[in-house]
Amino acid sequence: MQAHAITNAPTYIANYLKFVNSWLTFNNQPPIKKIKIGNRNRRTTIEYERIPNKNELKQILNYADERGRPCVSLIAFPGLRPATLGNTRGIDGVKI
Repeated sequence: MQAHAITNAPTYIANYLKFVNSWLTFNNQPPIKKIKIGNRNRRTTIEYERIPNKNELKQILNYADERGRPCVSLIAFPGLRPATLGNTRGIDGVKI
């Protein structure tokens, strides 16, 4: 398996700079000078994402607790989207 560098998307960096400049202006400080961000309008891709193989899925299921295993299984096998399982605490989604 090839390792890939994790980088932030150009749009994320641009929004972060916008936030910093807004904060500086609010606090009566001069904004930072213009910073060029390459590929600013490029869409975020998921080119390095892939479906886990059987051994990786087994490791994920072994690592998960008794509440996480059904969640992982519902996403991995029938293909449910994470949002159908509920919010971050999983309390407002599908009832099983």
